[in-house]
Amino acid sequence: MPLVLVDRIDFELDAPKIGVDSEFGAYQATRHLLEKGKKDILVLAGKNLGVNSTRILGYKKALQEFKIPFYPEHIIQINHGQESDELMNNLKLMLDRKLKEFDQPIGLLGITDTLTVNSLGVLHQLGIKVPQDVSVIGFANLLFAESLNPPLSCIVQPAIEMGRTAVEELMKRVIHKYNPEFSSEQIILKPEIILRDSSYN
Repeated sequence: MPLVLVDRIDFELDAPKIGVDSEFGAYQATRHLLEKGKKDILVLAGKNLGVNSTRILGYKKALQEFKIPFYPEHIIQINHGQESDELMNNLKLMLDRKLKEFDQPIGLLGITDTLTVNSLGVLHQLGIKVPQDVSVIGFANLLFAESLNPPLSCIVQPAIEMGRTAVEELMKRVIHKYNPEFSSEQIILKPEIILRDSSYN
């Protein structure tokens, strides 16, 4: 039976894989924050998520380009599988403790949409102004990102293009089942950066 993997492609399967260049997306986001003068950038990462490694690589690449040292303690690992209230409480405790280490405006990169959006609410609860005190950007395919307060800067995955490409690849294999021309290739699409008020000051 023909099989095509979409988005989560870190599996050793003999099948075509349609994914997004997450490293490039994180690089773009980090570079944007650095260009806005943020030398200290925290990363909110979901604990044990497969996408962490590639996105953190992009973060490191941008830091290196700007000759900013990488500090492992700037990566905040959160168990994103918690109940909503528990997640917010733990995120609040972690951010409150971490933000007290800085005496100047910083950047915040969210590796998942849940963490990115929740960080806005937590920062508001802590009395931290976005983007004046903390500039926020993150991976998020959210229709309401522009309606948040402030509107959220996002790295957006090309979901429609991924879906269309996956269907095309699947149909090729259904129609030409034994054609060796259709090998188990990997197609990597570029994400798009959409800049809004949350990362501008």
